[in-house]
Amino acid sequence: MNQMMERNAERSFPGCMGSMDCAHWEWHPCPKGMVGAYQTQKGARGVFTEAMCDKDLWIWHLFLGAPGSLNDINVINQSPLYIDVTASRWPPWGVTCTVNGTTRTLQEYLVDFI
Repeated sequence: MNQMMERNAERSFPGCMGSMDCAHWEWHPCPKGMVGAYQTQKGARGVFTEAMCDKDLWIWHLFLGAPGSLNDINVINQSPLYIDVTASRWPPWGVTCTVNGTTRTLQEYLVDFI
Protein backbone atom coordinates (compact mmCIF):
# COMPACT_ATOMS: atom_id res chain seq x y z
CA MET A 1 0.00 0.00 0.00
CA ASN A 2 2.77 2.46 0.88
CA GLN A 3 4.58 1.70 -2.39
CA MET A 4 1.42 2.39 -4.38
CA MET A 5 0.91 5.71 -2.59
CA GLU A 6 4.56 6.70 -3.12
CA ARG A 7 4.29 5.97 -6.86
CA ASN A 8 1.09 7.99 -7.13
CA ALA A 9 2.72 10.89 -5.25
CA GLU A 10 5.56 10.85 -7.80
CA ARG A 11 2.89 11.18 -10.51
CA SER A 12 1.39 14.28 -8.77
CA PHE A 13 -1.40 12.36 -7.01
CA PRO A 14 -0.34 12.46 -3.34
CA GLY A 15 -2.57 10.41 -1.05
CA CYS A 16 -4.17 8.52 -3.96
CA MET A 17 -4.66 4.79 -3.32
CA GLY A 18 -5.57 3.96 -6.93
CA SER A 19 -8.08 4.45 -9.72
CA MET A 20 -11.62 3.18 -9.37
CA ASP A 21 -14.38 2.74 -11.93
CA CYS A 22 -17.67 0.94 -12.39
CA ALA A 23 -19.02 -0.72 -15.53
CA HIS A 24 -21.95 -2.78 -16.81
CA TRP A 25 -21.06 -6.20 -18.23
CA GLU A 26 -23.41 -8.42 -20.20
CA TRP A 27 -23.93 -11.82 -18.59
CA HIS A 28 -25.04 -14.16 -21.36
CA PRO A 29 -25.20 -17.38 -19.27
CA CYS A 30 -27.35 -15.73 -16.58
CA PRO A 31 -29.74 -18.35 -15.11
CA LYS A 32 -33.32 -17.77 -16.29
CA GLY A 33 -34.60 -17.48 -12.72
CA MET A 34 -32.33 -14.48 -12.12
CA VAL A 35 -32.99 -12.55 -15.33
CA GLY A 36 -35.33 -10.05 -13.66
CA ALA A 37 -32.79 -9.06 -11.01
CA TYR A 38 -29.84 -8.99 -13.39
CA GLN A 39 -31.33 -6.95 -16.21
CA THR A 40 -29.52 -3.85 -17.43
CA GLN A 41 -31.22 -0.57 -18.27
CA LYS A 42 -31.07 -1.65 -21.94
CA GLY A 43 -32.95 -4.89 -21.20
CA ALA A 44 -29.97 -7.27 -21.53
CA ARG A 45 -28.80 -9.68 -18.83
CA GLY A 46 -25.91 -8.11 -16.99
CA VAL A 47 -23.96 -7.40 -13.83
CA PHE A 48 -22.41 -4.24 -12.49
CA THR A 49 -18.72 -4.33 -11.57
CA GLU A 50 -16.50 -2.06 -9.50
CA ALA A 51 -12.70 -2.26 -9.67
CA MET A 52 -9.73 -0.38 -8.24
CA CYS A 53 -6.29 -0.71 -9.78
CA ASP A 54 -2.85 0.90 -9.73
CA LYS A 55 -0.95 2.37 -12.68
CA ASP A 56 0.26 -1.10 -13.72
CA LEU A 57 -3.40 -2.23 -13.89
CA TRP A 58 -2.88 -4.53 -10.90
CA ILE A 59 -6.39 -5.00 -9.52
CA TRP A 60 -6.49 -4.32 -5.76
CA HIS A 61 -10.25 -4.51 -5.37
CA LEU A 62 -12.98 -6.12 -7.49
CA PHE A 63 -16.66 -6.18 -6.63
CA LEU A 64 -18.65 -8.19 -9.15
CA GLY A 65 -22.23 -9.28 -9.13
CA ALA A 66 -24.43 -6.34 -8.23
CA PRO A 67 -27.66 -6.54 -10.26
CA GLY A 68 -27.23 -4.94 -13.68
CA SER A 69 -29.83 -2.19 -13.46
CA LEU A 70 -28.14 -0.37 -10.59
CA ASN A 71 -26.30 2.92 -11.00
CA ASP A 72 -22.88 3.88 -9.58
CA ILE A 73 -24.27 5.25 -6.30
CA ASN A 74 -26.37 2.13 -5.58
CA VAL A 75 -23.37 -0.12 -6.26
CA ILE A 76 -21.07 1.96 -4.03
CA ASN A 77 -23.53 1.54 -1.16
CA GLN A 78 -23.14 -2.28 -1.53
CA SER A 79 -19.37 -2.23 -2.15
CA PRO A 80 -17.24 -4.05 0.44
CA LEU A 81 -14.48 -1.46 -0.08
CA TYR A 82 -16.82 1.49 0.58
CA ILE A 83 -18.34 -0.25 3.60
CA ASP A 84 -14.86 -0.93 5.04
CA VAL A 85 -13.71 2.67 4.44
CA THR A 86 -16.82 4.20 6.05
CA ALA A 87 -16.59 1.76 9.00
CA SER A 88 -12.91 2.71 9.56
CA ARG A 89 -11.65 -0.83 8.79
CA TRP A 90 -9.69 0.25 5.67
CA PRO A 91 -7.15 1.67 5.10
CA PRO A 92 -5.05 0.84 8.15
CA TRP A 93 -4.88 3.75 10.57
CA GLY A 94 -1.54 5.45 10.99
CA VAL A 95 -0.94 5.87 7.25
CA THR A 96 -0.96 9.57 6.49
CA CYS A 97 -0.52 11.70 3.39
CA THR A 98 -0.04 15.41 2.85
CA VAL A 99 -2.00 17.16 0.10
CA ASN A 100 -1.61 20.91 -0.43
CA GLY A 101 0.01 21.25 2.99
CA THR A 102 -2.83 19.45 4.80
CA THR A 103 -2.06 16.10 6.44
CA ARG A 104 -4.84 13.57 6.04
CA THR A 105 -5.42 10.12 7.49
CA LEU A 106 -7.93 8.96 4.86
CA GLN A 107 -6.51 8.21 1.43
CA GLU A 108 -8.15 9.22 -1.85
CA TYR A 109 -9.32 7.23 -4.86
CA LEU A 110 -9.23 8.60 -8.39
CA VAL A 111 -12.70 8.16 -9.92
CA ASP A 112 -14.70 9.65 -12.77
CA PHE A 113 -17.82 11.71 -12.22
CA ILE A 114 -21.09 9.99 -11.34
